[in-house]
Amino acid sequence: MDSGSVWNNEEWISKVLTLLAVSLGLALLVKYVFTSNVPHNTPPVPARAYPGLGHLPYSRNGTREQLSKWTKSTGEIFSMYFGPKLVIALNSYDTIYEAFVKNGDTFSDRPKSLVTNASDGEMNRGLVTSSGHVWREQRKTALLILRSLSMGKYSLALRVSDEVRKSTD
Repeated sequence: MDSGSVWNNEEWISKVLTLLAVSLGLALLVKYVFTSNVPHNTPPVPARAYPGLGHLPYSRNGTREQLSKWTKSTGEIFSMYFGPKLVIALNSYDTIYEAFVKNGDTFSDRPKSLVTNASDGEMNRGLVTSSGHVWREQRKTALLILRSLSMGKYSLALRVSDEVRKSTD
């Protein structure tokens, strides 16, 4: 075999690999542009999100200023991405009060996280990984027990300060 045919084979392989890489990149770009994974019932998104980074690059000059601009352009409630995670922003006292106080049962569910995803087979066990009705019942029971042990009461603070004073004397 002469060296010319080896060079042509290597050149041909590199061209094919380059063509495959460019085709894959174009396919991913088309998928990103023409498909949106934002559910239809979410508030408006103020700007196009970067793939993988979301809206984080927009806050280079200051997150508070950027959120203020988006509030003026889209309203008090809007959607944004922190990385790949969709977040709903509530930007006034009235909307926060309405969401968490007046409609507390609707918004009291816990979001998916690394801990809850890792324990899918063990869901609804304990305060850390449970969600929904089970979590609310467990939380209520835990708070009742802690309150019966004087947790969060002024008398507990007096006892702690007495013990600290005794141990330091």
